[in-house]
Order: sequence, then C-alpha cells, then structure tokens
Amino acid sequence: MSRRRTLQFDAVRDVVQRACDHPNADQILARVRERVASVSVGTVYRNLEKLAADGEIHILQIHGRQARYDGMIAAHDHFVCDGCGTVSDLLPAQPGRLTHPALAEVGYDIRAHTQTFFGLCPECKTGARA
Repeated sequence: MSRRRTLQFDAVRDVVQRACDHPNADQILARVRERVASVSVGTVYRNLEKLAADGEIHILQIHGRQARYDGMIAAHDHFVCDGCGTVSDLLPAQPGRLTHPALAEVGYDIRAHTQTFFGLCPECKTGARA
C-alpha cells in the first residue's frame, strides 16, 4: 500500500535516519519543528509508528527507559551508559552469531537478534563527562 508522503513524514524520517544519538520522541519533535514549525506531537508519533511498521527505522525499547528511535536498520547491537544515558551502536553485528542450536531443533526460525549491553561509557568511567 502506498503511503501519502507529506512534508512532516519526510522530516520525521530524515531526522531519525540522520541521527546518531538514538533520539526519543520529544527530541525528534524538537528537531522536526526546526524544519516544520507547525508539526504536532501526534503527527510525529504516527509517522514514527508508520516508519517502524515499514521497516525504515527501529524502535529501541530499553527496559525502564523511554523508547528511542534508530535509523540504522542494518543488524547491530547497542550499549547503554548507566551514567549519562547515551545509547551507542556496536558494529558490526553478525546475524545469527548467537543462535542457539536447540531453538532450531524445536522449530524456531530466528530471523534477527538484538543485544543491549549496559555499563559506563569511557567518558563516565573516567569522570570526563560532567
């Protein structure tokens, strides 16, 4: 099904795909408003959901934290800093590298995996980040 392309939709997609910091919806809204001042919160959320449903972005659901959005759709893992809250990409991920043989034996077909590591980033670990 073809989606109607709007200025708002294109701005949301562009903001997420260009971001390296895995922004949350509020950050995306602020960045989109720099381009399209009249965009509403609801429009941003609807477009984020459409982009995720179409496989153009990923939604990072990190337990106990606000959802973040990732424009890198190639397989990769993440590191979340417990100190400053940054989310970093870990590359390269190798699809299937953690596939457990027992899962295939009982009928599971693994198409992808994600891993999220938690700890302190180099800046927080050394106290360099204020």
